[in-house]
Amino acid sequence: AQVAENIFEIVYHLNQALDRIDDPRERITLAGHNLTAAIQAKNSSAYPSARKYLYKAMGLLTENCWAENYDLTLAIHNEHCELGYLTGDHETAGRYFNAIASHAKTPIDKVKAYETRIIMLSASNQLTQAIMLGIEALKSLGMTFPQKVSKIDIFRGLVQVGWLMRKKSPDDLV
Repeated sequence: AQVAENIFEIVYHLNQALDRIDDPRERITLAGHNLTAAIQAKNSSAYPSARKYLYKAMGLLTENCWAENYDLTLAIHNEHCELGYLTGDHETAGRYFNAIASHAKTPIDKVKAYETRIIMLSASNQLTQAIMLGIEALKSLGMTFPQKVSKIDIFRGLVQVGWLMRKKSPDDLV
């Protein structure tokens, strides 16, 4: 708890001593601390600081980071992607989205990046691309959708929903 309260001060001092940290495990730990500071800064809308911590965290990763420190690398990339969206830097968001899409081990690992990209596309009024990306994400998770929907498909869906809702009260839906 005390580390979380003082994360900015701790990370500042550790980053100042970075040239003296030779142990790869300690560098990865510092990358994790920079990620924590970046998340706290982002949550406080201190986007320039968050970006600085994320770049420092990226610089501490090895060339084989996706293989050696997968979870940390994925988290740093997801935060970069989201921060790119939040700051209007769509090029950066796209670059990190593409890295996640090509390196993520499972479709679940891509969900946060898909979510960020879909929100970004929606916010920039690229609704067709947002819908197509959403369908792509759902397909990667095993869900399928018909290309053309007939009245029978709609009726079948309504019957299924009605069947699933048959014993639900309005309070159950809230």
